[in-house]
Amino acid sequence: MKQPLPPATLPADLLERVNLICHLERWPSTDRAEWLGMLRAQIERDGVPVAELVAALDAHLERHHSGASADDDREAIEERAAIMEHDGGLPRAEAERRAKMANDCMTCRHWKGEVTVPDARQRAAQMVGLQTPHRGNATQGMCGARYRPWRISNLASEADYTRWHFIGQCAFQPAHTQERAA
Repeated sequence: MKQPLPPATLPADLLERVNLICHLERWPSTDRAEWLGMLRAQIERDGVPVAELVAALDAHLERHHSGASADDDREAIEERAAIMEHDGGLPRAEAERRAKMANDCMTCRHWKGEVTVPDARQRAAQMVGLQTPHRGNATQGMCGARYRPWRISNLASEADYTRWHFIGQCAFQPAHTQERAA
């Protein structure tokens, strides 16, 4: 039986990447503590190999904090924050926090965790007690509030079929309509 990790420790290579991401993205200490708890649960309860978590965080760092894509991300966030600050009257810190939310979910499956969902063949094998070579082949992102994106309506004939909820909020932004003069 595996011994649980002490509450404040994670393997050094994983903790190094967590600290780097939290520093680069200026995470509040409460969010960092929650994320550390989620990572510990993934290792202890779910049996996720540390190497997979390290690889996921490396992918996040590569995508968002190196090269031209990192510069593009940073520039887009800064531009959105400046607009929110100037036009919306928000304090700079709040504008930056809100501007970063757009990149947190739909664009990066490694943000705060991921869930692997077994395909039909694996589910059938599990029902009869057969070992499957891997945990699943469908990976879905999960935001900090532990929500996976979902459609507002599952009926393709409804307008809400094209609207998505993520981060516990609706991602749809209604188009501004002009009132027509009578």
